[in-house]
Amino acid sequence: MWLFFGFAVVAGLFLDIVGLFGNWLILAAVILAYVFTGFQYFNIPVIIFLFILALAGEALESIAAGYGAKRYGGAKGAIIAALVGSIAGAILGTPLIPIPVVGTLLGACLGAFFGAAGYEMFVMEKEMGVALRTGFGAALGRIGGVFAKLFIGVVMVAVIAITLAVQFQGDDPLPVEAPAPATQPAEAESTAVRTEPIPAIGLLSRFPTG
Repeated sequence: MWLFFGFAVVAGLFLDIVGLFGNWLILAAVILAYVFTGFQYFNIPVIIFLFILALAGEALESIAAGYGAKRYGGAKGAIIAALVGSIAGAILGTPLIPIPVVGTLLGACLGAFFGAAGYEMFVMEKEMGVALRTGFGAALGRIGGVFAKLFIGVVMVAVIAITLAVQFQGDDPLPVEAPAPATQPAEAESTAVRTEPIPAIGLLSRFPTG
């Protein structure tokens, strides 16, 4: 069970890089582990704290992405186009640039850039210079949002690791005292009355002779 739990946590961090619901996957893994272990190792306050962190990650990502596009003159549609482009770019960049994390992050940034710039150029019919400027701002905002969300994910993983470390340490079995060495049973003293045989000569001498 813990193998699948670890896989879900790692997958959650990867999804954060892509810009998807990675922190929610981490939270779901914690809740399932809490249930399937008989409500052990985690508790309700920890789950609530992780839920708040996941919400904070989504809020930071949205604020950063929106600010980047608006700061450089982009419309709301450019924000959505940047999000779609970043997801597609991350998916394509992962196999094309086979470097862990680098390919995914670079693909997401390029996808956000081309998504926002393309929307501004072909949908909003803006000049190329303006569209590229908007795409640049969307890419910067996307980078900031990804790092903010990924940072929150790392904080969640740290909280999980500390919680499990404390719980596993508390579950260590108490030292078992070695049994005392067995003692040889004392020989039972015989309670039987020892009788000494009476010599036959002494017995006969007590009777008078004819």
